[in-house]
Amino acid sequence: VLRIVSGIERIRTKHGAENALWIDCGDLTQGTFHMTFDRGDSMIRALSAAGCDAWIPGNHDFDYGPDVLSRHIRTFAGAALAANLKLNGTRPPGWRLICRGGLRVAVIGIVPPYLEQWIPEHMLRGVETETPEAAIDRIMPEIMNARPDLIVLAIHLGEFASGRLHRDGGERFSMPSLASRFPQIDLILAGHSHQTCPGKAFSGGAWFVQAPPHGEGFAVVLCNIGGGETDFVSRTETAENEPESRLLQPIFADVRAKAAAARNRRVAVLPFSLGPMKGADDPCPLAELLAESMARATGASGAFSSTLCAFETLPGPIDEATLFQLVPYENEIILLSLTEERLNAIRAEQKRGEFPESRMVEFRNADAPSEKDGRRIYAFGSFAASGAGGRFPVLAEIARDPQSRRRATGIFVRDALRAHLKRAFPSESPDESAGESRTASEL
Repeated sequence: VLRIVSGIERIRTKHGAENALWIDCGDLTQGTFHMTFDRGDSMIRALSAAGCDAWIPGNHDFDYGPDVLSRHIRTFAGAALAANLKLNGTRPPGWRLICRGGLRVAVIGIVPPYLEQWIPEHMLRGVETETPEAAIDRIMPEIMNARPDLIVLAIHLGEFASGRLHRDGGERFSMPSLASRFPQIDLILAGHSHQTCPGKAFSGGAWFVQAPPHGEGFAVVLCNIGGGETDFVSRTETAENEPESRLLQPIFADVRAKAAAARNRRVAVLPFSLGPMKGADDPCPLAELLAESMARATGASGAFSSTLCAFETLPGPIDEATLFQLVPYENEIILLSLTEERLNAIRAEQKRGEFPESRMVEFRNADAPSEKDGRRIYAFGSFAASGAGGRFPVLAEIARDPQSRRRATGIFVRDALRAHLKRAFPSESPDESAGESRTASEL
């Protein structure tokens, strides 16, 4: 962000700040080791100080709960836009008319409507969403009455969204279809899907752009209006060669100091490597460790977990920064009370392996007793229990059923993994002679 803002300032200087409109399409406050120290507050302060005009929350901006998101929306100095969102019965502004370069620009903000597929129910209390189509239908007459010269849709969704996100198995979301339905929209700025699109035209007439993911850079869209025609030329730029913004360095000083102090703090020393799921039948030490750590932290009869990243480590020390890379988002442990029939249904869904890179492994805790009615308490990460973005519909349906006695523990997967690694592989007296080829299960 420090480098991206410098790049944006360069663009503003070249074209004139009065002609430039800066829009952020979400997932702003979560996703880096630094942001774990203040829940994204410094990111909101930074973009406010730098003059970001509009911010559209993404799904990861909900990861700290609705109260934190509400605070971020209140404190953001620009326009926090979310036409299809209600927070505790109140709608944030859905659109804003902003004047730039002599043009009246209407900016619409849309958050992803599938939040319950990623985020647990108790973290979405007071949160209501509607489809992008319904929200735009509702506000478009109001926008047209304002007689804008240009209409921009800023949306935290990519060009397509898989049909697995729909509980009813409906058709996948299509940005070209949305553009065709609303020909009033001139420009669409997208996010979420970790894809990059420097710019292309949709058949409905809208120009589509998606900036690089993971803070790698930004997109620049040049707009010319004349003779009743709107013309766009766009490109993406990387930020790696930009200098750090001096304006923002003091804002991030505190989280940088805390991250620097914690980054190299050793958690454990492992005699084997960790990494993502390789194949349907291959052992996966990281998934095994995650499942065991959740069961140990909660006293559950067992646990299911997949890997949560594509990050890989070599045998050796694990520090706090590496721990974040292994569990890169906020994932609370959820407990479910399950009959053997339901456990078998969950096992069968995993065995089918429709999403092999997300396949969960099971850990069984021999020390934990069953409940009086024969059920077993099993632990899951909140992302998986919510359906893992539609990947585990059977598990999501079981978790939603009141008979499963779903319970949030307040324990997060990253903390459980840290505690388990410290206990099982203490860094104070590592046995570095242990066989590196052995799996976590064997150890």
